[in-house]
Amino acid sequence: MNTKQTNQLTFYRKWGQAVSLIHFLIIAIAIGWLMWNGLTDIRYSSDHQSTKPIWNIWIPALIGIMLIKMMSLHLPVTNFHQVSHLPKSQLTIQSIIFLSGAVLFPTTLLLVDGNNPHFSIWYIGLKLTFLLMLPWIIIFIYRFPSQHDTIAKQPQSLSQWARMAPFFIGGVWIYLSYFSIFSTPHTPSTVTDPLTLFLLVLSSFFVNSLLEEWFYRVWLQTHLERLLGTWPAIWITSVLWSIWHIAIQGTGEWSTDIATVISNQGITGVFLGYLWSRYRNIWILILIHGIINAPPYLLLDIWRNWF
Repeated sequence: MNTKQTNQLTFYRKWGQAVSLIHFLIIAIAIGWLMWNGLTDIRYSSDHQSTKPIWNIWIPALIGIMLIKMMSLHLPVTNFHQVSHLPKSQLTIQSIIFLSGAVLFPTTLLLVDGNNPHFSIWYIGLKLTFLLMLPWIIIFIYRFPSQHDTIAKQPQSLSQWARMAPFFIGGVWIYLSYFSIFSTPHTPSTVTDPLTLFLLVLSSFFVNSLLEEWFYRVWLQTHLERLLGTWPAIWITSVLWSIWHIAIQGTGEWSTDIATVISNQGITGVFLGYLWSRYRNIWILILIHGIINAPPYLLLDIWRNWF
């Protein structure tokens, strides 16, 4: 599929170009803000106050993006799968509602006091409401294809290597992020009981890794790709995915908090979004996201304490 054919599949190509530029500038300004103020060591988890050099996040993500580009040179241009059959008006309405959910979730979560003893309940409830229930209602109303149809099968013409490529790329990213000079520092969990820690990791996997990747990449990004184009969709989704982390990682200094999450989760989101756009493999996204939330050293701690 050539560039002209790809443009014909995009309803709002010119709007997409403008949106892409704006969100690229947002990420560039966020990075510039941190560099200008010397805030190159950033908090990277809501579980503790530990920090790491920000380029330790950027380098694995950028190398992952380069690998995706090099290893997918012979793949067809992004296939919009089942979303492509939707009429323009219906796709636009669905996308607006999905975008509303992506905005309302962090907005309402920020209204909840982080010191509230019931914050976790609010967090789960709001996330399920705006990232799961709202999309499912839209799916039901519009008789949108099932989750399986949305992901769709990879083209049968893909070679075995092309099918395994996203797992190779994910493996490189995991190695660089957790087993190389760019690795995340080992910060022991404050929860020592192995069963409790295991249940926390398991619940985090479903509520965070699985749900977020399904909403932001499978639903939201795929819709926006059809409307605006691949890269505009990746930029928007990455920024929206990063913003909600302010509620759990923020310090109260808004300018720094916004710049930090955009420079951290935003860059990682670009890597995940590009991986999704080229290979349409949800499982590697869930795996990578799961490891971000439960790093290898945490899983090793559970194993050691349990056995």
